[in-house]
Amino acid sequence: MEHVRAGDINIEQLLVLLDEISPAVAEGKPPWVWITTVEEWVLDNWPGTDGKVLAYRAGTTASKRAVKELIGLSDSGCVFMPEYEVRWRRMEPYRAGTCRVRVAGQTGMLPGRAGELLGRELSLETPDVERFFRLWGEHSEFTGNDWVELRIPHRLRYPLPVNRFVWLSVALIVDDCGRVQYVRWRELTVKRNV
Repeated sequence: MEHVRAGDINIEQLLVLLDEISPAVAEGKPPWVWITTVEEWVLDNWPGTDGKVLAYRAGTTASKRAVKELIGLSDSGCVFMPEYEVRWRRMEPYRAGTCRVRVAGQTGMLPGRAGELLGRELSLETPDVERFFRLWGEHSEFTGNDWVELRIPHRLRYPLPVNRFVWLSVALIVDDCGRVQYVRWRELTVKRNV
């Protein structure tokens, strides 16, 4: 069964919620983070809110930036792993300083503070429908540790072992009629044939 909790909270409360994911790094679980700001984007391993991630900006080389700073500047983001995800979107300019946050995942796996900080809850009995989406870039023997995407054009670094393509695994959360209600990100993977 999948549980989805949602609510509107401020950035400080979001950081408290995300702080609960930090210990997962020490336990060997592989969480990832996706953050977008007006000028930058991140797709990297989740180092916790006190860590640094590789941030990309058009026309420049990627550089390490503080997670807390990027979350404060973010338009949206997602920390995800196979068990659950925490996704947020800023509500500017409609509700200054507020984020709409959704936490979705397997029963009993959601962060403990999610129930306290996020009011609305939805439980769905859903089949395990998994899909894969190929991400930007292709790796070759000539690209070193980068994946190159000529349509952007951009060199990308994914936090994975080198392989030709990178895929995003997602869980489709469906209602009783089979309609997709939510797409939950699970993990990054390197697969050639899907």
